[in-house]
Order: sequence, then C-alpha cells, then structure tokens
Amino acid sequence: MKHLNMVRKCEQGYRCSKGFAQTYPAIQVADGTAIAITTRTPNSKANSGGVLCSASIKTRDRIQLHYNYCGKILVDLNGNGKPNRYGEDIFEFRVFTNGTLPNGIPNNNPGYENVESENFNHCLKNKGGTGTCTAWVIYKENMDYLHCPDKIGWDKASSCKD
Repeated sequence: MKHLNMVRKCEQGYRCSKGFAQTYPAIQVADGTAIAITTRTPNSKANSGGVLCSASIKTRDRIQLHYNYCGKILVDLNGNGKPNRYGEDIFEFRVFTNGTLPNGIPNNNPGYENVESENFNHCLKNKGGTGTCTAWVIYKENMDYLHCPDKIGWDKASSCKD
C-alpha cells in the first residue's frame, strides 16, 4: 500500500467500483483505477479437499486452479466510471501459493473444458462479461472478443483482423 498513490480507501468495495461487491474492501489510486483483493475459502471439503490455497501457478490441472487459489485481485480501470463490466473495464487475476495469473489462461487439459472460471470460451460466449477475459487482453493485447467472438480463440485467430 505504501507504494501506491492511494486517494481513497473503501471498506465496501462497491464504493470504489460499482462492479465490486460490498463484502470486500477496495482502494482507488490517483488515476482512478480501483483495486480489490479478496481472499477465498474452499467451496466445500468435497470440492477442494478442505485445503485452502494449495495450487501453484505451475499446476495445469484446471480443477486445482479453479478450487485451490488463495484469492483474487480485481482491477477496475476506471473505478466508478461505466461500464463496470468484467471483460470491458474490470479484470481478474488469481493469486496462488507462488504467484499470480490472469484469469482465462488457455485450458490445455482435456476433460476440464467446462471449468468455466478458467476457460476463455466462457468469455467468448458472454462477449466479455466475465473475469476469464483477462489473460486474452494481456497476451493478445486486444479486446476483440467483444467484436468477433466466433473468429478468435487461443487455437484460432488472435484478432478480428487475422
């Protein structure tokens, strides 16, 4: 926190960004960006083995990455400015035991395609609207999933122009 030019601290996240929940705190920095960091508890012992925060970023098992992350970093690029929509101005990163990954990384393991929280296809299906668009924006440097979702994908075109 001491390295950020924080202008506002919001005990209820939605006060810094209408796209954040009220159940976690957030901050707003000088350029208007709102940042929230949430911690995570296991969904259930059946799903997570009762272990909180056990996956490493080296894990490529989508189930492990889905259930065993430690928390999320949510970034709203323009704070309370519209649209306050995931995949447009709000992006999600997952925190693991040894680092942080942008949500929506490619799903390379057969059998885990339906773990939508990790699957970029969920971003495409919803034309943004989910935290799973973040990896695409970082690696492909565009938001073309908003314009030509049928054309692009990790194993297809990288932009509408391709």
